[in-house]
Amino acid sequence: GGSDICHQDVEDLEEESELALMAQFLSDDTLIALTGCEDLSEVRRLEVQINAEDLMIRDLGYRIPNLTELKMNGSNVSSIRDLGISLTQLRVLWLSRSGLSTVDGIAALPKLTELYLAFNNVSELGPLAECPELVCIDLEGNEVSDLNEIDGLEGLTRLESLSLQGCPITDQPDYRDVVLSRLPTLTVLDEQTRTPKSPREPLSDDSQDDLSWSGCSDTGSPGAER
Repeated sequence: GGSDICHQDVEDLEEESELALMAQFLSDDTLIALTGCEDLSEVRRLEVQINAEDLMIRDLGYRIPNLTELKMNGSNVSSIRDLGISLTQLRVLWLSRSGLSTVDGIAALPKLTELYLAFNNVSELGPLAECPELVCIDLEGNEVSDLNEIDGLEGLTRLESLSLQGCPITDQPDYRDVVLSRLPTLTVLDEQTRTPKSPREPLSDDSQDDLSWSGCSDTGSPGAER
């Protein structure tokens, strides 16, 4: 009868399904061509554009286990969840102009120090609290509009640089004063360098002392590009 499917047929169907799924992932040959490195365990940086609707990269961190910098500007990635949970060594992520609407899932990137998400559609910042190592966040040209979203960043005690230029939040009354008072570790807000009076006091608008550190450090990384 039609319901009498033998065990081997089921195994064949499962194998075909697995092969079809594998075809949706970046192949090792493609990764080797992109990185120029035969041994993917030696790769530290990858630049690629992907459409997350057609191509899954959730296993990327397993196949490039020491990846620390991932540049995916101009991709189609609606959620950080599309990156999966395997990129545990990642420190720098670029996803500018990628149709990103949420940073949900970013807790899977515990070592992230620099995050470049300019010109996307992100409006909520709360999930970023799950990345305590963050030093630099670029959200220029996103949809952040509520000053209360800044509360989600208050636990980021290493945060030094934040850009919200072009976001609706910058039109709020006392925007700069509120952000600087809530995030006392900031030395750069919207690409303007500031020197804090003390670790727990708001920054003054007339403080323009030169700092040796300005913006996100380019040491060891290609720097912020949009």
